[in-house]
Amino acid sequence: MSGSSKSILVFLGSTRDGRQGLRLARMFMSHLSEHGLVPTLIDPLEINAPLLTNPIHFMPDQSAAPEWLKKLDQQIKEAVGFVFVCPEYNATVAPALTNLIDYFPPASYRHKPASIATYSMGTMGGCRARVALLPVLGEVGMFALPTSLMIPTIQNAEIADDGATTNERVISKVTQICKEMDWYVGALQSQKAATTGYPN
Repeated sequence: MSGSSKSILVFLGSTRDGRQGLRLARMFMSHLSEHGLVPTLIDPLEINAPLLTNPIHFMPDQSAAPEWLKKLDQQIKEAVGFVFVCPEYNATVAPALTNLIDYFPPASYRHKPASIATYSMGTMGGCRARVALLPVLGEVGMFALPTSLMIPTIQNAEIADDGATTNERVISKVTQICKEMDWYVGALQSQKAATTGYPN
């Protein structure tokens, strides 16, 4: 498959100072590349999207949308899968992540696989954020892959700034997630090629 047909967007959910999730996102970037996928980091701190007032699909003239919004919409449309790296804030999904997701229509996400990795500085590992994120992804048309990663006390998970780690549990889960993503992307693209495309 061509590189563009294996584009995976890695959405980072945190914008906090000293955020731990960036290390985990970088780990996914590295492992996805090793599996022949083409990852792009979507960082809400870099994008600096304002609080949502007008999604792109509600705009009468989408050509007048901000450049960052048009660019990200195109990236989402071209992506074949997503990885969401999300902290747990107050027993739910980080607001920076849902704010960004909601800017775009279900048509941009529909029929694409999504993997979830959550974390917390406490003992829950972001499990409540994962439960809260699942219906959000489903509502816009994505389907969650079987394997997920939850990391409790992430500050002690021994993940370096560049995403390197010797934590065997984390390595095993990230590897399995990347294998699943590659398999599902290949299966979907084979089915699309054999038919008329997605059943929209």
